[in-house]
Amino acid sequence: MSFKQIFTLALSLASFLLTGTLATADSTAQDLLAKLWTGDAWFQEQPETIGNPGDHMHFLSMFWDSDPVDTPGDPHYKAYYIGAPGFSTRLARSYDGVGFVDTGPVLTIGSPGQWDDRIASFSSVWKDNGTYYLVYEGAGTDSMWPGDIGLATSADGVNFTRQGRIFTHATRRSFERTNIGTPSLHKEGDTWYLYYHGYDGEDVQVNVATGTDLATNMTRVQTTPLIPTSSDGWDSGTVGKRSRLVKAGDYYYMAYEGSTDKPFDTASWSTGMARSTDLLHWERLPTNPVLPVTGSGFGLDGPEMLLIDDDIYIYYRTLSNHTARAKLVASVDYKLDFEGGDFSGWGYVSMDGVVGDNGPSSPGSHAAAMTIANPQSYEQAVSKGIRIRTEETLDLSFDYKTLPGATGGWRVQLRYWNGVGANGFSDGSTATFLGEHSIALDTTNGLWATKQVTELATPDPSATYVDIRIIANAFGSFEGTALVDNFHLSSTATVPEPSMLSLLLLGTALACTDRCALLRSTVAFQRSAQHD
Repeated sequence: MSFKQIFTLALSLASFLLTGTLATADSTAQDLLAKLWTGDAWFQEQPETIGNPGDHMHFLSMFWDSDPVDTPGDPHYKAYYIGAPGFSTRLARSYDGVGFVDTGPVLTIGSPGQWDDRIASFSSVWKDNGTYYLVYEGAGTDSMWPGDIGLATSADGVNFTRQGRIFTHATRRSFERTNIGTPSLHKEGDTWYLYYHGYDGEDVQVNVATGTDLATNMTRVQTTPLIPTSSDGWDSGTVGKRSRLVKAGDYYYMAYEGSTDKPFDTASWSTGMARSTDLLHWERLPTNPVLPVTGSGFGLDGPEMLLIDDDIYIYYRTLSNHTARAKLVASVDYKLDFEGGDFSGWGYVSMDGVVGDNGPSSPGSHAAAMTIANPQSYEQAVSKGIRIRTEETLDLSFDYKTLPGATGGWRVQLRYWNGVGANGFSDGSTATFLGEHSIALDTTNGLWATKQVTELATPDPSATYVDIRIIANAFGSFEGTALVDNFHLSSTATVPEPSMLSLLLLGTALACTDRCALLRSTVAFQRSAQHD
């Protein structure tokens, strides 16, 4: 096993416990989840490129496999996802939750004429006593198979054997009379909980079946939706695919996808949170959704929730059928570089692109470049909205340089908004612009420089999002090529006011005279005597 693998294993085992594949949050993560419900924490989209974009990895079922059978002695994250051929289920492995290696399909669509010959995906996998249980949404090309739930099992997490349909949609007047699917699996003691969506032709809503034998003994808990759609708003048309559950204190937490009313391919989609103390009665987060809402069409959906080290992440589908993730935070700590070779984390780009260079603040091999040949031309890149708390004070640092021969000035801006626009991009059509900080930059004649600006107060206390803008050249005088790299936006560190106890201790220290010195000498002598 490599050092990286050993180090990753140690961090993962130190930060959470796994019972089967239930992630149990430590005190840090538990505190953050509690703060989410009080409005003091939020999910911040992260700029990393997850996996290989060419794999189009999305709709994950992911967990840390601490004792894998397929790679003995090599613990890793397993991520089962939708992939070729057709709507099959594939497997990818990762050591850090960012870089993934696809290992191929583990469950393909059924043979022609079978109930799952069109879809065998949207899977959820649970490992229990050495067996991997994979539940999946299956549907056939024949209209008699519109969508039910199947089971496959495996001894190694790679080679699965179908066990057949284990749960079928209800008929007649039920809210799941059209189909069921997107199952998510949980086991508590000897009881299985099979959460799934039901679709009646109008709305997608969540229900659950329970039982002690997953293959033969699962019963609906109720005939009405366990988590219904809202009467209006972002999840009025869909309460659909759910994440793995995370246990924190007295609560179980889930992330779930939602959408406005159909048609679903043009509806607005996002992800929200819910929690429960008994796995049956679920309370929505009052401030849902936790991710931006798409303007029109699928994306920011299909969530999976995971504990990595002390952090809680939601993995979700992007607008381009890739995977991104958002981190639960209580203060801003957001880094944007270009090491993915593209503008991941940026919502709007009108500039040359990413080049093979790197600023001094962080190791890497990429930076962003823009070239202005005409002083009246205009290039810019704009980050997606970065969530902040009201009255937040921010620090910003980044690397920059201009190539020899560049002339004139250019700038970086922080622009503040109330609300965030479609797809996480702040704009005036859906969010209110509140003001900006503009940071003027000079030419550097080919040398990298680092800019640090501290204690930037929000121009308006109602600001909830900020974006970073690189601008050259809004009808100014700049000509030449400019590079930027390694943006870091963070909450200004504050020095806490001294407590009454610390003031008393300070007063005691100031009043301490020879008696204190004598006491220290006596204690030191006693300690040294204990070791003689």
